[in-house]
Amino acid sequence: MTLRKMRTTSPPLSSLLVRSPSSAEYESVVDTEDIFNYLVKRNVSVLKGGLSSKLIQSKLRGDKGMSETSDKLLDGSIEGIDLLQFDEYEINYLKALARPINIPEMDGNIDEDDVARFISKTRESTELSPSGRSYSHYKAILQYPSLMYLFSLLIVIPFRYGFSLDRWSRTTQVMLLKKDLPNIDRLRIIELFEGDDNSAVKILMRRLLFHIHKQRSTPISGIFGTIKGGSSMEAVLSRVFFYDNSRIMRTPMAVLDNDAKSCYDRIPVPVAGVCLRRLNVPDNVVSTFTEQLHSRVRDIKIAQGLSRETITEEKYGSLCGVGQGNAGGPATWHAIGDFGPGFDPFSAIPIRCYPSRRS
Repeated sequence: MTLRKMRTTSPPLSSLLVRSPSSAEYESVVDTEDIFNYLVKRNVSVLKGGLSSKLIQSKLRGDKGMSETSDKLLDGSIEGIDLLQFDEYEINYLKALARPINIPEMDGNIDEDDVARFISKTRESTELSPSGRSYSHYKAILQYPSLMYLFSLLIVIPFRYGFSLDRWSRTTQVMLLKKDLPNIDRLRIIELFEGDDNSAVKILMRRLLFHIHKQRSTPISGIFGTIKGGSSMEAVLSRVFFYDNSRIMRTPMAVLDNDAKSCYDRIPVPVAGVCLRRLNVPDNVVSTFTEQLHSRVRDIKIAQGLSRETITEEKYGSLCGVGQGNAGGPATWHAIGDFGPGFDPFSAIPIRCYPSRRS
């Protein structure tokens, strides 16, 4: 069978620009091993970006969102947590993790028809899985009912009983150029996951997004993407209305734009697990999802091939991130931001504005 050429978003990385230790200038690195060494160090620092949170340094460190501490937070209890290390805003966040009483449990079951329907609609040009399997293989399996039945069982059973396959733990990090120059400070990590795992996650997480918005009468504050029927113009209009209100009411205003840099790579897995369970995602689905994230073995891919060194929690300690390329990323970001009216985890620190004084 001839496979179609996989589409690429940018040329493969073949060299690197890094800061010279003796000056502020950038110098070019072309040796393959040196490139990998720089990228491993840089990517590990990105994946540790969310560990500075005091919440992760507490009893949730190393948790998958399934521990006794997580259960207490979901029940609305913060007993057993040293609150002296948290400020008022962080304590309010802990309290907001309590599970709402009016949200029914999400349907976490997937079957052969769900898998077949999703694969039939997925483009064959989707990037290859780390194992080398492509959606061309999966589409071919659709033609044989017996093979499709076995294939769907391999996807359905782990999510039904709350475990992850070893093959799903292998991912590949592709470095995407934000500009034409391969500046190490301007690279974006795109993580490739196994196609069958990502397909199941996407089926379930799409269902979660529908589940969230079905229960909400108002949209989640500050989140405009990944919503069916949503538009990027809604974000622009909300800002315009904000400006208009300030001008008409003559109210002093300050705007602070914060770029959520590498946001998916900074999501702490324990917090992701708690927030997904908070929205009544079944424990078996959350367990499979977080176990796969914790056990990841990350390769780095450039034009010269794959790195010999891998990035794992076993070697580098606790790491964050669901991965830019994980089908569960958007829904997880929504789950972290969905706390209902009265609490917005994405709101900026209040800034008091004073009118200027004239002498």
